[in-house]
Amino acid sequence: MVVVMGRPFYGTASAVCWLRCLLVADMISGTSGQQRRKYIEWSPHNHNHFAVGASDLRLYEINFPHRHPPRTSMGRHARKFSIEDVTKDEIPSADSSQKTISLVSVNAEVQLRCMSWAPHKYRGDHNLIAVGTHTGKTVLTSFSSVNRISKEFVPRHARAVNCLAWHPAADVPQLAVGLDKIRGDFSILVWDVNAQGEASNTQTQQSSASSSSSIKFSTSIHKPASYSMSLDSPHTIHPTSDNSFNISPLEAAETVSTPVAELANSETTLSLAWLPGSPSCLAAGMGVKWLRIYDLRGAEAPRSVVAHNKAVNGVVFDFSDTHRLATFSEDGVVKVWDIRKLVESTHVINTGSKAVQQIEWCPTRAGVLATTAKDSNQVKLWNVKEAIVEARSPRGEGSTRSKDSSSSTDTGSGPITLTKPSKVHHSSDSISSFSWHPANECRMLTVSYAGVVEVVSLNESVPISWSAEGDLAFAYGTHVLHGFASGGNSRDLPDISTVMQDRAELGYSSVIEENVSLSEQFQDEDVRAAWSWVSSIQSIVKRKQQVAAAAAAPSSEVQNDFPGIHSIMQEAGQASEVDRSGMVLVFRSPARNMCLQICGWGLPSKQSLEGIIAKWEMQGEFERAAALAVFHLDIRRAISSLNRGCAALLDSSASSPTPQPSSSLSSSSHSSSNKTREFQLRLTAMALAGHPDMTSSVSGGSNHLWKDTCKVLARQQPDLHPYIRACFDFLCSSSDIRDLAQIAESSSIPLSDKLGFVARFLPDQEFFAFVERSTLHAIDSGRLAGLALTGLTPRGVDLLQRYVDRTGDVQTPSLLMLHVVPRVFKSDQVTRWMHMYRDLLDRFKLWHERALLDVRRPPAPAAAELPPPAQVFARCNFCNHSLLSVGMIAPSKVPSRPVSRFSSSGAAGAGPGAMPTTPSSSSSGAKAKVASCPACKKPLPRCSLCLLPLNCMLPGQDAQRHARGGAATPDGGGSDGSSSRDDGSYWSVGTNNNFDDWFTWCQTCRHGGHAKHLMDWFVTHTECPVTDCSCNC
Repeated sequence: MVVVMGRPFYGTASAVCWLRCLLVADMISGTSGQQRRKYIEWSPHNHNHFAVGASDLRLYEINFPHRHPPRTSMGRHARKFSIEDVTKDEIPSADSSQKTISLVSVNAEVQLRCMSWAPHKYRGDHNLIAVGTHTGKTVLTSFSSVNRISKEFVPRHARAVNCLAWHPAADVPQLAVGLDKIRGDFSILVWDVNAQGEASNTQTQQSSASSSSSIKFSTSIHKPASYSMSLDSPHTIHPTSDNSFNISPLEAAETVSTPVAELANSETTLSLAWLPGSPSCLAAGMGVKWLRIYDLRGAEAPRSVVAHNKAVNGVVFDFSDTHRLATFSEDGVVKVWDIRKLVESTHVINTGSKAVQQIEWCPTRAGVLATTAKDSNQVKLWNVKEAIVEARSPRGEGSTRSKDSSSSTDTGSGPITLTKPSKVHHSSDSISSFSWHPANECRMLTVSYAGVVEVVSLNESVPISWSAEGDLAFAYGTHVLHGFASGGNSRDLPDISTVMQDRAELGYSSVIEENVSLSEQFQDEDVRAAWSWVSSIQSIVKRKQQVAAAAAAPSSEVQNDFPGIHSIMQEAGQASEVDRSGMVLVFRSPARNMCLQICGWGLPSKQSLEGIIAKWEMQGEFERAAALAVFHLDIRRAISSLNRGCAALLDSSASSPTPQPSSSLSSSSHSSSNKTREFQLRLTAMALAGHPDMTSSVSGGSNHLWKDTCKVLARQQPDLHPYIRACFDFLCSSSDIRDLAQIAESSSIPLSDKLGFVARFLPDQEFFAFVERSTLHAIDSGRLAGLALTGLTPRGVDLLQRYVDRTGDVQTPSLLMLHVVPRVFKSDQVTRWMHMYRDLLDRFKLWHERALLDVRRPPAPAAAELPPPAQVFARCNFCNHSLLSVGMIAPSKVPSRPVSRFSSSGAAGAGPGAMPTTPSSSSSGAKAKVASCPACKKPLPRCSLCLLPLNCMLPGQDAQRHARGGAATPDGGGSDGSSSRDDGSYWSVGTNNNFDDWFTWCQTCRHGGHAKHLMDWFVTHTECPVTDCSCNC
């Protein structure tokens, strides 16, 4: 059932979620068999109201009852809910009898040509609409019964109003109006809505008459309290005499005839839009192919570009991107522009229609543009944002770029061409106008020429994505639903993009010192281990370079300041020395010492060992401190660490539990309660106290009974701490290399301590084999602690790629490899990470962080540097097109040929009157001359002194001598017997070394000419050479 003008209108059920409502018959213009175009627009304030305008203006309200309304004694009642709440359980069924559209009010005092709903409340009125008429008047109208028209804006000359644009700022009550062309008058008028106007004479006389008779009869209108917001509110009109009533509006409509700004003289303006990011700028689509951007603050010329081959009928800004602008014309092409670079469009949409009638960006979905064509029953949706993503991907070029488009290339130059819409809605009638819902991302209203309104649901396909952790997420509109795929094991983890944005805002960058402190806040073991290693290896390499620089001259070869243990051992040039003084063989070499320093075991003295052990004790790592002492053959210090741990546990057991150690290992299941831990520490201390003297020789007496007892004790304690188990395995083992290698392989202590153990006790071959196996395992696991093995090398890139696959984090790998790529080596994979991270920073609008990332990126070697592309070029004064034509020959591609003053072909043209060859064909270093604009073919500017076009060649010394009376002979000899030089000096051919022909102009007055002429002029003058210009150039 549909309620129209208070009466119900019954419809049939429909299988789709849209409502067809036949409007009243008098909205259809039947004159001359042609129907009037109708305009429809949602209310920006009440999302259940919309207006339809044609021969009059009507306000409707759409309501959706509850699917299962409650029953009462009064019968069945429907409860209303907002149309934007379609994601709840109150979604109505497809039965159209449950949807209602009510005609709220009719305003028959206006006959509109275009309309625009005020985006903000004006004096408390939610329903203020600006209406453009065929006579040139722009009226502010509403649906109040008291005052239908509150204000009129009248231009000097009567002509049709083509477009209207309210200022988007609430504190700027301005309305821009676009009019037809009339000679000598402006077609863009900006009106102040709050400007005081004059009331009409008729209304003034009626008001005076009513006030004069107010002594006998009361003429006051009893307005309700909500008069300014009411719709068709009833009111009482008292008589002015016995049989007379004054039914005129309470207040006369004001007439404003003085705009605050006038633009576009003697042109036709067909479309207008205020720039969202620049409140004082106005974009206008003109009737002669131009797209112009005016700045109301100054009188300078507008920024202009030839947008289409025909008139620009529409200009619309994207709600999600203030720099994105869409235009359309009658040629069926829609172009998308970036106003920051108004030279070439970024997208070209071939709609496949003869003439586009309306375009509109979706206010709730970024990058979605809706289009409809003239005499068409389709609304097409184009996803511009998705086209950009596909065009940047390697597999997206063929799907988004037109293969037969000459402006698109494989390198990504030129606009992206779209030919296939993402979704198409088909209607039964030709669509006259449509309007997006301001809050619901999938709701749209359309109206046909026959007066049929459709409430359309345009649901896009649901995007589904797997996370790097194996979770599933899908989106509906602005809602994201996150599911868990691992057997209901719920993990409330933030999205990795959110994590990267938060870290970037905290200052996470390529600065190593800052990242070391920040990584402690991230609570990410991978990130903490990576930057801790980077900091340590940087200091180690610096000390090594300082020692090398003091010993010999530094090498000019680019060195990697972040090597790994694998590359260090691979480049080791000498065998290790063996220390046989202790009970276990200890291997030493410069490469091993550097590896030990990377692992934190590089202890040159006993004081250094004491410092690192004390550090682990301060952090509660008593087991690790004891193991480090045992591995350095200091049993007494190990027993001391264990006793200190027992004392600390006893002291803290009475008040609060001892904090768990900071490492991930000690916080695992091996770390039990304080009581169990204290027992293990005491037991280990007693066991170590019975060990024989470690300083005895290898062949000394071995206590086999002690070793067997410790082995049994370790087997009987399955929850024994890994460090304590490693201590027993080491002390109970023989001096055989295979036993020591087995300890390193089977132990579950961290990788850094494993590497320190094997670097101390395994020979070179076994040590490198262990490093190779550990490197392959680290790359396969994708843990950043493996960077100690791979370093920031090509093998480190493989490890980081596995980390990216596992976590989706491209931020940390990019910041790590920023220190070596491309300075040390090149990697396409790292380049892709960098591009991804830079794009993320742009999307997050972290411009400062993006700039710092580019500035801190080390430059590539000098041999690999390429010249930057040209960013400043000359352009035409008429069409703003670049003067560099596509067919020009670059200087580096011109074949090397001798320069000659005459034609080299030897034809009849070679003689005294022959012209010299052009630079494009004769000079190897010359640039091609441009005789006119390659786009519009208009002539180039002239020199303000010689009045020759700036493309002409400047006469040289021989021509000046010829002007003084010395004629040149055909063979190049002068009349005075001197031989003419055959190096091209007769004519200036515009080579790179010749500055005389260059374009030179003043940045203030924009006058200019040949550089040589201007330099000669300003030797004796200070003002501009152009007449009536007093600029001190």
